[in-house]
Amino acid sequence: MPPVVLAMEYFTRLMMVAGNNKQFAFHPSCKSLKLNHLMFADDVIIFYKAHPLTLSIIHHTLLTFYHCAGLQAN
Repeated sequence: MPPVVLAMEYFTRLMMVAGNNKQFAFHPSCKSLKLNHLMFADDVIIFYKAHPLTLSIIHHTLLTFYHCAGLQAN
């Protein structure tokens, strides 16, 4: 597997952990599926309910991913 594919698998796992956090607020249309992100090629879309605690969880997840993989959101 190419290194970028492995990095994005790690990102998916981080997002799953974030979604399992009891304080994570899913977007209302995505809650039943526990969907919090979609990826295609080099694009990532993150879905969540606009809630300060959830934003903090997402921010922490993105920082963790950046420190591990060196890939940063722009």
